[in-house]
Amino acid sequence: MDLLRGIIDTMFYFSWNETDERSERDGDICGIARLARVCKSFQDPALNQLWRTISYSKPVNFLFDILVLACKSPDDKEQSLRRLYYYTKRTKHVIYGEEEETENDLPQIHRLHHLCKGRPLFPSIHRLELYMWPLSASELDLLLHPSLRHIDITATIDRPPRTLPFTKLARVQQEQICLHLLVKRCPELREIIDYEHQVTARIQGVLFNLKRLSTIIGFFQRNTSSTPKSIGKWLEKASVSIHLTSLDFSTKEYPDDAISQLDLGPFSCLKRLSIWGSVSMLSSIFGAMRNQLKGVTIETDIVEGWHMEQCMQLLVCNSDKMLSYFCLGPLDMELNYMLEHDPLDFPSIPQCSMLRPLTQLRNLEYVSVYAPCVVTYHDIIAFASSWPNLWFFCIHDHRSPAIHRGFGTLIGLVQKCPRIKFIKLILNLDDLPPREEILDVCYNVVKLDLHYLIVGNDDHARNIARSVLHLFPRLSTNESWTSGTKVLERWGRVEKIINQLRTVEEEEEEEEEEEEENVFSSRSLKPTSDA
Repeated sequence: MDLLRGIIDTMFYFSWNETDERSERDGDICGIARLARVCKSFQDPALNQLWRTISYSKPVNFLFDILVLACKSPDDKEQSLRRLYYYTKRTKHVIYGEEEETENDLPQIHRLHHLCKGRPLFPSIHRLELYMWPLSASELDLLLHPSLRHIDITATIDRPPRTLPFTKLARVQQEQICLHLLVKRCPELREIIDYEHQVTARIQGVLFNLKRLSTIIGFFQRNTSSTPKSIGKWLEKASVSIHLTSLDFSTKEYPDDAISQLDLGPFSCLKRLSIWGSVSMLSSIFGAMRNQLKGVTIETDIVEGWHMEQCMQLLVCNSDKMLSYFCLGPLDMELNYMLEHDPLDFPSIPQCSMLRPLTQLRNLEYVSVYAPCVVTYHDIIAFASSWPNLWFFCIHDHRSPAIHRGFGTLIGLVQKCPRIKFIKLILNLDDLPPREEILDVCYNVVKLDLHYLIVGNDDHARNIARSVLHLFPRLSTNESWTSGTKVLERWGRVEKIINQLRTVEEEEEEEEEEEEENVFSSRSLKPTSDA
């Protein structure tokens, strides 16, 4: 039970903390969903503890996949509903469906609503995520609530209702009905995510009524029917009407000369822009931003990765020096191959000078870089010295045997960046520092990811566990054991030792507290000499 409670608490903490990376959250969610399916019914004590732990979490989340158990067992249906209303009346986050599931594996929305006797399923919902399920407008209506602020409708409403033939007209009608429904039922909606949507400009117009909408992600990923000029006009109108502050814009569908038609100058409120394409296209977009860019996600082809220093310089020149968010990627198969293999196979791999222009941006708080370059200890310390407000730091560079980054890198990083909480680095911890040299400088670090860390025999694993525990007293999770089978086995041993050491420390602290209480009570009961 303690392990279950710890896993759930960790998942909820990172689902609602500052980081918003989907990959980090999805892994925990899938793990909890699989864990919940082990329980056979709502009478299972483990599932009862799961509900209780969820109900006490702050803020309260609810995994909709767990509700499948309530629908598959007709015997305990009424008891399931009573538990549902008791434990999820403050539910804020609902996830419906997973990629592995099919239509038969998920509960029927209408059936659930009928059993709930017309009452809202989730009256306090703030975030709704729908995956792999073609919802009709009536089904979507049952899940919506005026309190909804964020919705992810990936691969759901872009399909026609079951009663309509699969035609382009039916798809457009379904999209229009659902978007109108969102606007009508959810006036507080602030974020819409849809990576699979092919929304036309005519349908997008209904979004102008959402005065609080600030983030649109994925609407232009596969929209090949609209021209860049028409999209640019819609964006200009949207920036004035709904004050967009965050935009995810894919440009791989268009040539660079067509991208130059986009005028992003009117985006006076835009604080975060996600784009991917060639360096020349990036330069034109950076110039169009007119020193207004606050955050950027850059994804570029590996072939043009050697010219990224030019791109970084353009970014620095066209930002307002207040840039706080920067992400460079992606980690595709080709880049992953380069990161994994011997650098002698790639003699032209550049040094970290391609990222040096970023040191001019002194207000960076979030930095995530997947780059085909070599980042040394001195490079990391130089970055840390330039970014005192950094709280998220991820560097996944080329894996070189000549690079020797150990605990000294971590200590230097957290000393330069006292606010840092999330660290993801490739390290070699063979040079374990003496215990007396380990200070509590890393007290704020709660998440650590050490990819490809070599763990030797049991003594070596014990030394690493002891050093990690003393260096990071508040460490809540280490994702390295989820990277692969071998890494899972290595870090499984380290995790087990860390838990054992923490248990021993807690027992020792409890014994010390009891001794202090006994000493205090004995002194208070001892008669004084005056008496």
